[in-house]
Amino acid sequence: MFQEISTAYFLRVFFANTPRDFAEDSTPPLIDYGRELPPVALIFVIVLVYSSLTPIILLFGTIYFFFGYICYKYLLLFGMFNFILIA
Repeated sequence: MFQEISTAYFLRVFFANTPRDFAEDSTPPLIDYGRELPPVALIFVIVLVYSSLTPIILLFGTIYFFFGYICYKYLLLFGMFNFILIA
């Protein structure tokens, strides 16, 4: 992961000639919902089922989903790069 970040930073700083290149290199990756949402749904079901046995798991589930909300919100707001199609 550190190698990907350092490589992206290097390419962004030294090879971005225009502001558009800099913006394209700075955008976060797009979300692949087919791979991201099933584990989140599974964790939600596990937290919901086991909360009747041990209510403390609700605290950890709330923390997990709070940080997930922050990350997904960031990706949705800044991860989508609008392309203008000119015919």
